[in-house]
Amino acid sequence: MFEGLAEAIEGLDVPVDSAALVEAHRLMDRLSAKVADSVARFDDAGLWDLDGALSLRSWLTGRCRLHPREAAATVKLAGAPQVCPRTWAAWQAGDIPRAVVELVTRTVTPARREEWLDKEAGLLAAIAPLSITDTAHALARWAHLADAIIDTPETPEPDNS
Repeated sequence: MFEGLAEAIEGLDVPVDSAALVEAHRLMDRLSAKVADSVARFDDAGLWDLDGALSLRSWLTGRCRLHPREAAATVKLAGAPQVCPRTWAAWQAGDIPRAVVELVTRTVTPARREEWLDKEAGLLAAIAPLSITDTAHALARWAHLADAIIDTPETPEPDNS
């Protein structure tokens, strides 16, 4: 199925220069986006169950030999199309790297989801040209602002009577 890709990788000689390394990483990220899309659809169909796995995470750990931490990150990423659809689409199109998607999925909690969806296009445009460090800072700032405007139910005072 992937013979052509395997042959291309085997015959690949990545030059030791800036442009080549940047392009190689960009291509690895594009492949990662394609694989993540397949993992998301695999999970949606529950196909990990056919191998006797208890979850996608356990399937990834056992069958793909991922470290449990990497498997957990992959599972979180597989949920990204529902959490941040425009972010997911931007990654699939090659407009942003996986690292940005990972930062977004960590930042967009269930409580912040609606706020993110309302402003996702503008936020993506703002963070797309940033470094990963600057993206993390911008998302942390956004989360702080989002938390300030999100209606959270007050925790009732305990009855001490």
